[in-house]
Amino acid sequence: MRSLLAGRMRGGLEFRSYVQTVDRRVVNASLPKVVVIPLAWGMMEASHPVVKPGDEVKEGQLLAKPASVMGAPLYSSVPGRVRDIVPVSLPEGEREAVILDLAGTFERRAKVRTSDWADMTPEKLWKRLFSSGVIRHGNVPLPIGRFLPPPGRKAEALVCACFSAEPWRYTEELLLDLRREAVAEGLRILVRTVMPKEVHLVVPEEERTISRLLVRDLGDPGIPVRVHHVARRYPFTSDEMLLELVGGARLTWGRLPVDEGFVIAEPSTLLAVRDAVVGGRPVLEQVVLVGGDAVQRPVLVKVRLGMPVFDLLSQEGTMLGPDADPRVFLGGPLSGREVSWLGAPLLPGVDVVTLLGRGATGGEEPCIHCSRCAQVCPRGLEPWLLHEALGRGDGRLLTGGAIEGCIGCNLCSFVCPSAIPLADRFRDYLEKEREGHGEG
Repeated sequence: MRSLLAGRMRGGLEFRSYVQTVDRRVVNASLPKVVVIPLAWGMMEASHPVVKPGDEVKEGQLLAKPASVMGAPLYSSVPGRVRDIVPVSLPEGEREAVILDLAGTFERRAKVRTSDWADMTPEKLWKRLFSSGVIRHGNVPLPIGRFLPPPGRKAEALVCACFSAEPWRYTEELLLDLRREAVAEGLRILVRTVMPKEVHLVVPEEERTISRLLVRDLGDPGIPVRVHHVARRYPFTSDEMLLELVGGARLTWGRLPVDEGFVIAEPSTLLAVRDAVVGGRPVLEQVVLVGGDAVQRPVLVKVRLGMPVFDLLSQEGTMLGPDADPRVFLGGPLSGREVSWLGAPLLPGVDVVTLLGRGATGGEEPCIHCSRCAQVCPRGLEPWLLHEALGRGDGRLLTGGAIEGCIGCNLCSFVCPSAIPLADRFRDYLEKEREGHGEG
């Protein structure tokens, strides 16, 4: 094992004043009366439903099959009846979804433990993960085909991002603390599956104890294990920054870690890997942290996939006063997306629901050239200059690749005293450019 201090990372912002104390236990949410399972979200291709309105389904029954590994098989997280298959509103737009009404009873299933997974071939493990509906958690949920190399192909490195530096996103850190041995087993399974040349563990610079314990639980994977102690500065744990940290690779807009041969997984993803292989069950539940400045008491809640946000917020003991009217973000306040429809479902990739008070906000003002955006940019860009180039249509800055270095962390917008939505405008431009070149 080699321990490294990540001293060469630049920019970013530390959010010390946003720290909240979280009870280190997981509360089981009550069962939702309605479950919403979209046929696609994040970067997934749409799956095709194998049920129809009126069908009765059991817990864990297949609802939709993917056309390729760029999608995922989808399962019913509760027993119920299919009410309809209709478009619903997700943060990224409308998507077809299976709507289930809770009905029937849960069947008792014998616990299954596949203790001989070390004897399974990498190809068989890969197929098990795919058939179980494992999806990489993170800011953008990724199906197996966009998360892991093809079956039998080795990865350059496997990176475990053990925490998030974004305000109120403590879920991964807490899950590692609560289920460290299971996380380590999930990591060993993924090492067996993707056969990396080395493993990288990225932990907060002050958490030396948890890194030692995780290395001990991981055992000897037969390849180098490197531990990186990283400052709690956002967005140092984003995919783009992690790849620069561990491998020197530079992701540009629209590229994924697997495109460069790297696999990045969080504790929540590793737990899903472990449960799929060891427990032999599809992904039906996940743990979500409810936090934010509108929350009286942050709480970790285990929810059934597809539970609507309003059901989560109505759980007994969770946080909100009777007159609260917060802004709701699926994800962190910087990397997540605000939702106006509280019927939006909780899905893999949503590890936190952030609730923020509706403080007074002023309108956009002209840029004052203070350069705060440039000071915090982790890629060393000058967002104010790029924004002016957008306004002028200056092709020298826009087509020269500088703007493609943007990782969408939103720090430039956060610190801007003129309230200019810099990151949103860069994202809109880059997405239009990709569409214009036929990428997607």
